[in-house]
Amino acid sequence: MTDFCLEAKQCPHCQTLNHGNFHDYVNASVCYGPRLKAFATYCRTYQLIPSARTCEIIENIFGLHISEGTLANIIADADSNVEASVKKIANLLKKAKLAHADETGLRIEGKRNWLHVVCNKLHTYYAVHSKRGAEAMEDIGIIPAFRGRLVHDYWQPYYSYKDCKHSLCNTHHLRDLTFVNEEMGKVWAKQMFACLLDMHRAVVLAKKYGRTRLGGGTLKALQQRYEQIIKNGYIEDPSPI
Repeated sequence: MTDFCLEAKQCPHCQTLNHGNFHDYVNASVCYGPRLKAFATYCRTYQLIPSARTCEIIENIFGLHISEGTLANIIADADSNVEASVKKIANLLKKAKLAHADETGLRIEGKRNWLHVVCNKLHTYYAVHSKRGAEAMEDIGIIPAFRGRLVHDYWQPYYSYKDCKHSLCNTHHLRDLTFVNEEMGKVWAKQMFACLLDMHRAVVLAKKYGRTRLGGGTLKALQQRYEQIIKNGYIEDPSPI
């Protein structure tokens, strides 16, 4: 709890009463400060703690009882405060050379919705939409304007955008390879899983020593290994075409 007081002084010559001003957020006789609002917003929107439990946490820690309605107003204020920053993040991602895109299902008031994400190393943009595919991407607006390299999970609507380059996500590849190896018993899938991880380790090690690319010998060896596993895969699973 913080008690704010203003001191008023009257000029002995002109008799004008002078006093200071409260902070912008002190707009009532009793109000919640920015630190409590930040904590409430963090619990509700980042940690995804339900509203009732967030109110309970605040009461248990700070001894302040706030309603779920008050919490909703705090979140709405936070949303308006970051609106300009969110728009800037979207514009920066549109102009980026590399971005990753994905979507996952979530339920809002019992109805199926989709949480869409477009991100890179510096920026992350989230958007909730009732649709999963191109309709949502058009409404969100980042991918239609993107001209760099888009990394995704082979979800076909991404390929409707022809003005950007496409790459597939190795994290999704690893999941698929695990399934093919463990459920279908394919040896080539296990080999490719190990190969992709070794490629990743080689890149991490190169960056650790300040290099911007793999050495010629290392790169050639990894490429030959990769190509041989592809050949093994076609032998083990001939193309149906």
